[in-house]
Amino acid sequence: MDNHGKALDILINELSDLSAALCYCLSYLRVPAGGRCIESLSLTSIRERTRVEFPTSSVEAGSLLDTASEVFTTLVQKCLERGSDEQYGQLALDIMNCPDIPLNFTKVLSFIPGHIELHQLCSFLKRAFHNVLSQSATTYMLHGLSTRCSIVSAQNSIYRKSPKLVVDKDTKCHRCGEDLFAYGPTTSFAYILQQKYFVHVHCVQRD
Repeated sequence: MDNHGKALDILINELSDLSAALCYCLSYLRVPAGGRCIESLSLTSIRERTRVEFPTSSVEAGSLLDTASEVFTTLVQKCLERGSDEQYGQLALDIMNCPDIPLNFTKVLSFIPGHIELHQLCSFLKRAFHNVLSQSATTYMLHGLSTRCSIVSAQNSIYRKSPKLVVDKDTKCHRCGEDLFAYGPTTSFAYILQQKYFVHVHCVQRD
């Protein structure tokens, strides 16, 4: 069990302190720019009673956001595991249906008990559905972009290569019209890049 799981296990199963568990999770929730954070006057006393190290104001906002989904998902799981206590089950539902609380939807879906009815999870299921669609759309977009980049890279690689020159016994000199090797297999010839044709070297020298 990780540190967040241990902390919430103490708060919920040993101390039965829902408000403390909720405060613990809220302390990891980053508020929008310009918003006001939720003041929790009980954090200090909770820390003293549970010996759990709560985050301080020095924690980076980015790390708070990364952790919020994990701790709220764990809180929901711990609450649902205490199925006989109605207040815990209700808190889990409130968190799941709250649009502003981040969750690991796949993990939450895996431990929802069978006695909870669908109409109780309406908002949560909509959030989960849109989350999956968003992730799927992002995956398709990244796949499409990577495929396009591969195609462009391959095309650029082809354009950077020198043209393939095919010479056979029927190849003619563009200037005199004779076979390119009419004067022997060691006949010198040239390829004019701009006009893309073969000529005998002596035919070019005559010009």
